[in-house]
Amino acid sequence: MIHPKDRYNQRDAANLSPDIVKAAARLLIPNASSVAIAKLSGGFSNGNFLATAGERRYVLRFYWAGRELAEREMAVLKIAKKNGVAVPEIFEFREFSGQAVALMEYIDGTLLEDELLAGKIDCSAVFFECGRQLATIHAVKFPTAGLFGANGKISQKFDFNDECLNFILPPLDGLAGQRLGDAMVQDIRKLISDKWRLASDFAYDPCLVHCDFNPKNILVSQNAAAPQTVVIDWEFGMAGHPLADIGNFLRFENWDYRPSLTEEFLKGYRSIGSQQLSEDWLPAAKLIDLAALVNFMNNPLNYAKTFNTAKILIEQTLAWFKER
Repeated sequence: MIHPKDRYNQRDAANLSPDIVKAAARLLIPNASSVAIAKLSGGFSNGNFLATAGERRYVLRFYWAGRELAEREMAVLKIAKKNGVAVPEIFEFREFSGQAVALMEYIDGTLLEDELLAGKIDCSAVFFECGRQLATIHAVKFPTAGLFGANGKISQKFDFNDECLNFILPPLDGLAGQRLGDAMVQDIRKLISDKWRLASDFAYDPCLVHCDFNPKNILVSQNAAAPQTVVIDWEFGMAGHPLADIGNFLRFENWDYRPSLTEEFLKGYRSIGSQQLSEDWLPAAKLIDLAALVNFMNNPLNYAKTFNTAKILIEQTLAWFKER
């Protein structure tokens, strides 16, 4: 088991000086005479900062990949919020000092990952709520899979099955294959040849998917009645396959929490009447998640933590299918 904080490499925010972050905050926050800045944890793909102006708190989100990704995430956030998903509100967006930056609502809560580590919460209720929240996301349907443009419409259509296979097969001939080694590459190819039909034949309607739905991207706040969950970090959101999110959420099931919490999560998911899972959902979800894991291994940057985590998870996936 790898500690949750050591599983992935995080992009470095060192290229952003405190003066730049503070100047961006003053530009985006209305009537802010003074602003205090603090780096927020998380944000593996982007940089997140807490900006405090008087009694108001905001999140400044800097997008390392540029304006296109920023506009896509903002479009997805608007779609999600319009359809009843609990997400942060976007107040403003600008390009500042060569960086795309958004001013967003600050949610007063704790990451589910941190809550699990601290053992503070009623996990059963929270996992049920996570499932219910994910079902609300998946209830938003689209005629085809694809990526969203800035206008909230699908601008890049694709076949989700083909896209997953593109995340697996070409990388096995490239960097991913070199890092995994010949024996594991052969095992993956055999698994795809023997079992991929479980994913490709799985009937589904393209829907809104987060594509990084897991405890490090779920904020939890407690009130007197029940826990509330808010889903953050939507930069990978798209119209796609619902099992991409379920496989992602269950990726560390055997590391971070007991199987009974998976059942609570699934109960919450099924509590939204339109969301049902057919008999072969689990192997299909594991195969779709395998595509993401192999793609991690193909990153040209030297992300040693990410590679180590992905390789262990791929080994576990292969072993899971061999046992059945």
